[in-house]
Amino acid sequence: MVGDVDVFQIQEKVVAHILSRTLEQQAIEEAPKTLDPAQQAVATLLRGYMNHPDVDRQEVRLLIKGISMPMRNVHLKALRAAFQEFNRTNDLPQMIAALRSMPMVDVSSTTGRPASRVLAREDLHLVCFDFVWS
Repeated sequence: MVGDVDVFQIQEKVVAHILSRTLEQQAIEEAPKTLDPAQQAVATLLRGYMNHPDVDRQEVRLLIKGISMPMRNVHLKALRAAFQEFNRTNDLPQMIAALRSMPMVDVSSTTGRPASRVLAREDLHLVCFDFVWS
């Protein structure tokens, strides 16, 4: 039984809804995130050692840039552990080695995030459509 609705009008509403939700999700992902206090503390610590003779200044700048990006909880846990170990031992090379071993965000890009592609209407295709109307 075919209903008395305009299928293409419903389809347009669905497409508009998908596109608006995609834009909302993208805005949420691109919004600046707050940094964990451990990240801020480690960045401050590294800034204090920028002119230390045993430290490669360029590497420290890259590490600061990397830890200044939002991190996953598992990486935050490793960062906190490395910071606590540094506070206990004051071993700067060990701290830098621990940071170096962490999977940092790609610091070569300007934002630290991969460029996200905007979903366009042309990307959406109706694969199958069937409806029941009562």
